[in-house]
Amino acid sequence: MSRLAWRSQMEKPQHAFSLNYAHRRGVWLGSAIVLIALIVALMAGSSALAGPSQRQTDNILRIGYIGQPDSDLARGLDLAIRQINESGGTTGPDNTSYFYQLVVAEVLPEETEAIPEVLQALTNAGVIAIFGPDSNDLALPNVEALSAASVPVLTGATSETLYNADTSSNIFRIVAPESTYSDALASYLVEVLEVQNVVLVQTDIVWTEATVSLGNALGQEGAEIVATIQMTDNTDLPNQIRTLPELNADAVIMYGPPQDAYTVFTQLQSNNWQGRFVYRTGQQAVLEGNLFDDERAAGIIGVDSWSFGANDALGSTFTIQYVTQYGMIPGPLSVAAYDSLFALDSVIRVFGTDAAAVRAGLSQLDIERLVRGPADPVVTDSRDLSQTAIIYELTGSGGVQAVAAYDNGELR
Repeated sequence: MSRLAWRSQMEKPQHAFSLNYAHRRGVWLGSAIVLIALIVALMAGSSALAGPSQRQTDNILRIGYIGQPDSDLARGLDLAIRQINESGGTTGPDNTSYFYQLVVAEVLPEETEAIPEVLQALTNAGVIAIFGPDSNDLALPNVEALSAASVPVLTGATSETLYNADTSSNIFRIVAPESTYSDALASYLVEVLEVQNVVLVQTDIVWTEATVSLGNALGQEGAEIVATIQMTDNTDLPNQIRTLPELNADAVIMYGPPQDAYTVFTQLQSNNWQGRFVYRTGQQAVLEGNLFDDERAAGIIGVDSWSFGANDALGSTFTIQYVTQYGMIPGPLSVAAYDSLFALDSVIRVFGTDAAAVRAGLSQLDIERLVRGPADPVVTDSRDLSQTAIIYELTGSGGVQAVAAYDNGELR
């Protein structure tokens, strides 16, 4: 393996260190280059990632992240670190003062084979906790490696199977499990909108667990699933949905890529269907493209761990701060990272920086309110730092409006 090298960056406006493989040469893992680096410029040209100033370098706590340096999760961590450092840093139980520094292990979404090596590299870099991977696709094939890491791992993966092979209880989830989003949707559709019969459509195999979970939740609420269309890809989608409007369902619920969702939605619209269209990741589609940005999309329902359409004071303040810093609208994982970094900081203030103590502290968290809701795994007897789901509607103008929240099994 190539050696790790430290290089001083004291001449930079944001003073930090750079960690890389063998003088910036990539390490080939299969067909992918994995580069681990402390990012000193998160956005091209202007906004550098947070790091301690030159007078702050004596006591640094390094936070690792596995993923893309320009991701929502990376920016959420960066914003929290900036705010903590600018307010004077943090203090451990022995009154030692610390400042945080973010170390990013850049891994592409398809580089599942890279995770064990970057975990070791981050550990060697002296991080006290590791955030990521962001998704089920990266996390699930590497649960054993994440479990074996010497520091706690906080991931955005939603799969119910995440903890099955975590024999050391080292993995924590910074968003709710997928069943929470299913329960939230089912409760809202049946209890609030009085939906009685539903069609489920799935066009990507990665959403199989979610589709099954929602079907079960709807059944428990007393709704009838009149049809389920499940495909591994969209090859036969137009033919499969041709007669969909004739089913007269109160709601059609879609899991799959945005283009597939748009195809199903327009098919229903062209036949004057009057039911409710539900797209699990509708907010993400709005943020990433322009498929659902006209008036026809008004009223499409979605659910996620947070929504920029939330109109509460904490959410609004966070959105303003994020837009001011990065010039873009925050996504759900940015808030998950932001909240979780502050939760981790509260643990360090009481329990210290030892890995075992941090694990214990994370399991005992009972914070009544962060930006998106409570962080209280001690209440739910889990390692999920959040059990919150936000149900929202698209406004039809590229906007989103939160309509309900679901916390620890209760709709509000």
